[in-house]
Amino acid sequence: MIPTPYEDLLADIPGTGVARSDRTGTGAGTRTFGVFGRHIRYDLSQRFPLITTTRGTHAR
Repeated sequence: MIPTPYEDLLADIPGTGVARSDRTGTGAGTRTFGVFGRHIRYDLSQRFPLITTTRGTHAR
């Protein structure tokens, strides 16, 4: 499978991201990592960038 630009960004965060405290202060010891200034552009006339790699609950 060919990685998407979104997956490339996610893979890059652990190595280049900056650790910071979470925005709400309720992290209970967890760390938040982020990168600044990264952009992903999609040509919406060609396709819609639907993220299908995450698991979620589906209504039945």
